[in-house]
Amino acid sequence: MDQDRLDLITSMHSKNPKDSYLAFAAAVENQMAGNRKKAIRIIEQLITTDPDYAQAYYKLGKMYENDKKIKKAVSVYHEGKKIALKVKDEKSLGEISEA
Repeated sequence: MDQDRLDLITSMHSKNPKDSYLAFAAAVENQMAGNRKKAIRIIEQLITTDPDYAQAYYKLGKMYENDKKIKKAVSVYHEGKKIALKVKDEKSLGEISEA
């Protein structure tokens, strides 16, 4: 994990909190740095502010799975599948369908 990259993305995200891509990147970097709870909070917030960001559902579902929160993961995957179909995000749909 590169702390400088985490710091840079965190700084960029704090300056652009409505940027969904930066929010997703901040969650991924925090997860990689071992900041699991913070990563989950960021992804949950991303889904609230940009519910059509399909990749976020896959990431959140995986985080819940890793935390043994299987019912929550399944629920997130179901919602994510609907969103991926709606926005025609084939990559996310494939990942969610295989989860």
